[in-house]
Amino acid sequence: MKDDSSMTEAQRGLRANVISVLKFISSREAQLKLKREAPFVDVVSEVFCMWADDIYVFAARDSFRSAFCAAELSAITVFDKALEAIADATIDKNPSLNEFLAMPEWQRLAEAARKALQAFEGPQSDLE
Repeated sequence: MKDDSSMTEAQRGLRANVISVLKFISSREAQLKLKREAPFVDVVSEVFCMWADDIYVFAARDSFRSAFCAAELSAITVFDKALEAIADATIDKNPSLNEFLAMPEWQRLAEAARKALQAFEGPQSDLE
């Protein structure tokens, strides 16, 4: 886990966003809650876009990379590869949220997000 005391406010915010998105992607309940609260939202697309468009698009930037330790960057990269493969396998099917949640691809995606979150665990965990 990256030492919080050496980070800027922007880096802490970026870390919090990454963790929040990974938690959302790993949570069936959070996705169903979003659908209940905003039925007009395509939650399946949102799952993929939150990561690809709002988070990982910045991964090559030094400002992104400097917010994470090597183990966290590795976990983020592994997760991104899993997400891309799952998106390629499912996005053309355009499943509803309930259909997606029943697919083995959702299970794999949620598990990949949970594994990535493990990299953020430690004595001064950002996950609390």
